[in-house]
Amino acid sequence: MERTNVDKVKILIQSIAEVVKEQRELNAKSQRLLADEFEIQKSLLSRLENANNEPKIGSLWIVAEAFGLKASDFFKLVEEKLPKDFKILD
Repeated sequence: MERTNVDKVKILIQSIAEVVKEQRELNAKSQRLLADEFEIQKSLLSRLENANNEPKIGSLWIVAEAFGLKASDFFKLVEEKLPKDFKILD
């Protein structure tokens, strides 16, 4: 992967982190409470919120459902965080 693509993936992961944190706070839940309530690893929530890894689609789907969102709606929120006309591939 070219360097610019790697940088763009980082932007995507940061946007995911922002949405996860915002949705958790909108639901008025700590990471621990959300993790316990939906049997999600707290470390996963922490890594997502801190943009520390490239998440798997299954993990994002589970987290979206924990927020009461369809996966497609979750990704729409992520898209809204991205720069205008964002593309990973040039």
